[in-house]
Amino acid sequence: MAIKSASGFLRDKDVEISKLKSWEPPKKKDDDKTPPQEERYNDYRVPGATFRTTMNDRSYLTFGVTHSPYVLIEGAREQAFVPVAHKVDNIVTITKDNPLVSGVAWPESIDRLKGAVYLVSEPYGSGQVITFADEPHFRLFWRGTLPLFMNAILYSPSFPR
Repeated sequence: MAIKSASGFLRDKDVEISKLKSWEPPKKKDDDKTPPQEERYNDYRVPGATFRTTMNDRSYLTFGVTHSPYVLIEGAREQAFVPVAHKVDNIVTITKDNPLVSGVAWPESIDRLKGAVYLVSEPYGSGQVITFADEPHFRLFWRGTLPLFMNAILYSPSFPR
């Protein structure tokens, strides 16, 4: 199981356990007349905002979770993943329709995060890698993503019985 920046290790070129790509601000093109990436970076930051999600209720990770959780995103990198289609279960995805619940996020950030993935279950060998984009128990979101985290520990087939 990987949480937040630990997922960066799984995606490292030398490790190559996960095929996930993190959500990132757009890269500056050489012929682009916009300010350098460092200056434009703040246009895509999310200082701290809560987003609505949709949940894949066919997964064992969502057992006993009756409502799609709200997720807190803080920062712009490593807080959400680009959706993956092959052999990966996108368990919790940020909604495309009116995703912002509360907090601060620039419109560009909200548009780019629509449809981004917060929780992914990815097969690896005979087991699975479960990746959370952020801390599931951040600021005591007990009724949000913590049950998903507990299910990952209790019910995961990747852990020895």
